[in-house]
Amino acid sequence: MIFHSFLTHLINAATTSPIDPACNAVICSGSSSGIAGGNKDIGSVVGKIMKAVFGLMGSLAVVVVIVGGLQYTLSSGDPKRTATAKNTILYAAIGIVISLSAYAIVTFITKGLS
Repeated sequence: MIFHSFLTHLINAATTSPIDPACNAVICSGSSSGIAGGNKDIGSVVGKIMKAVFGLMGSLAVVVVIVGGLQYTLSSGDPKRTATAKNTILYAAIGIVISLSAYAIVTFITKGLS
């Protein structure tokens, strides 16, 4: 339920033109993309949604880096807990790099499609 409302909000934010009140169906007569109220092409809408998803992934990775830093601080010198904290930070840093790379690729491709 929460995911559905989030996805609906995300799609409404991606289509910046106002929604026609007479169009209650997914496919509208004046819409080139099949999205209610949208004269946007599908590449633009998908690009905006993907950028939001990658931004969310990057934000989550930053939170995991903070958690790893707290684990490292609270490990009290225990080698096993320190190694776990270092691995957490390392994997989160890899996640940030992947998220930034994916964002750059999606931006490059959507600029080429529009």
